[in-house]
Amino acid sequence: ALGRDPVPAMLLVTRGRDPVESGVYAVALDAISSQAKAEPEVAAVRRGPVSRDERTTVLEVYFRNGDPSVQQQAAGRIEAALDPGPLSVLVTGEAKALPEVREDLGEELPGLELLALPLTVVVLVLAAGLRLAAAPLLSVALSILGSLAVLRLAGGPLDLSVEAMAPAGVCGLVLGI
Repeated sequence: ALGRDPVPAMLLVTRGRDPVESGVYAVALDAISSQAKAEPEVAAVRRGPVSRDERTTVLEVYFRNGDPSVQQQAAGRIEAALDPGPLSVLVTGEAKALPEVREDLGEELPGLELLALPLTVVVLVLAAGLRLAAAPLLSVALSILGSLAVLRLAGGPLDLSVEAMAPAGVCGLVLGI
């Protein structure tokens, strides 16, 4: 299931008061590994390197399915069910970070799309004159914001990619011009 040169999609960074080689830390790592392996989508859990302070290590979680949305859902279930015992655990990795990045980018994208508005103003004023440029400018702003709003509303139940938002904004800009 891991294939050749696998890359972990999720990392569980653990830190404790005792050294990693201690019995307490080993039992806690085994318990965390078992909890992660209980998820059906998990193919393997491997121990990573130990830090220089000898109190921090990583558990690398590999998934069976290469689909990012399946991995993200499995990572959420693992994080919700995780009982680290005496250790503190930081959940990170691609499966954990992608939804957060998608959400942050989705919030910032409408403002970034509107940065094209000054260039549009210059092109329209040069091509049509100041008086005739008002209607297309309004159309550009409304079409960009409208297309992004529709994708945001549809994105909740459909889990749309942020990669669909940029072309939608560009299409709105082109239609306005």
